[in-house]
Amino acid sequence: MQEFSYLAKDLATGQQIKGDISAESEIAAARLLNERNLYPISIKLKSSRSGFSFNRGVKVKAKEKVLFTRQLATLINAGLPITTAISTAAEQLSNQGFRDIVDKIEAMIQGGSSISEAFAQFPKVFDNIYISMLSAGEASGTLDQSLDRLSQQLENQEQINSKVKGAMVYPMVVLVVIGGVLVFMLTAVLPQVATLYDDLGAELPALTQALQSLGVFMTDSWFFAILIFAGIVLGIRAFIKSPLGHGMVDQLKVRMPVFKDLVYKMYMATFCRTLSSLIKSGVQILDALAITKQALTNKILQDELDEVIVKVRGGVPMSQTLKEQEHFLPLVSQMTRIGEESGTLGEMLEKVANFYEEEVNQTVKNISTLIEPAMMVIMGVIVMGIIGAILYPIYSLVGQGFDSGV
Repeated sequence: MQEFSYLAKDLATGQQIKGDISAESEIAAARLLNERNLYPISIKLKSSRSGFSFNRGVKVKAKEKVLFTRQLATLINAGLPITTAISTAAEQLSNQGFRDIVDKIEAMIQGGSSISEAFAQFPKVFDNIYISMLSAGEASGTLDQSLDRLSQQLENQEQINSKVKGAMVYPMVVLVVIGGVLVFMLTAVLPQVATLYDDLGAELPALTQALQSLGVFMTDSWFFAILIFAGIVLGIRAFIKSPLGHGMVDQLKVRMPVFKDLVYKMYMATFCRTLSSLIKSGVQILDALAITKQALTNKILQDELDEVIVKVRGGVPMSQTLKEQEHFLPLVSQMTRIGEESGTLGEMLEKVANFYEEEVNQTVKNISTLIEPAMMVIMGVIVMGIIGAILYPIYSLVGQGFDSGV
């Protein structure tokens, strides 16, 4: 047995209570607290400083969440009690942190919490879309169907993200190669040319002098060069995460040539798939739109969706409001109108999501085909520019030699 200190909420009075408890593990301590009608907020091993908290962050990959959700849907559909299904699905997880979270969810449900309430305690793993669909499925008695839709949505989103990331691998590799070539030229080749000029008492051209100074700095002050490079990278990341930077990036995404077509289709696929899943799970349209807004990470589309929500709340058909928005593609409003008129809005949105997901796949292939030669040209131009800056002084010396000889 081990001694734990805990902070818990009394479900009867709503007050927070601190105390100590003896148990074999943190999970066992949580179960004991639940049996006492106490909701555990944090549990820490008294003999350890690091302790444990229900709110700590755990890295869970999308594929792991898809596998867990699909298995849970299958087990519930087979007739297993929810706690047994969760326990069985947890046994298949290789991520210990994720498994601990699922164990805690099981303990909360056994202690009297609803399924959606238990999952909602871990918002970094299970977002509002996940929780809302769980809540709707729990209320309607179709939890297995909601989980099945969730797994399908997560899987489709993961496939799109994987293909887009895969398309960016080649450009990143080329950029690394270009960087390696530049460093080699500046630190190994250019100094030899500079030495030759010094021996002959000639003056390097301005461009070559600038590159030589950069090479000397990288060689003699490599540590500071790394710090400067890291500072630039971190500064760019911090700016992108700021409201101003995030807004500029969102604007760039929907206006960038070549890539904006892909970005639009990805957003439309996400919008239609998420909204379809929520509606088919029984979530009310206004709530579904508000939750779907969170799935659209672009501020421009989120603002437009806010306008849609306001007008729908006022009685305007959603298809009409979507048609008025600049960044929602026409097919979305057209199919939404058909769904509203036929009473099959969820099914129509699902068809649009399938269409745009296929379009994303094809667009990624097309862009990948264009990126490869484009990156080769860019690499060739940069390398030839550096080589030219190195070889031009040598050719100048040779020319001067011939002239003096004549």
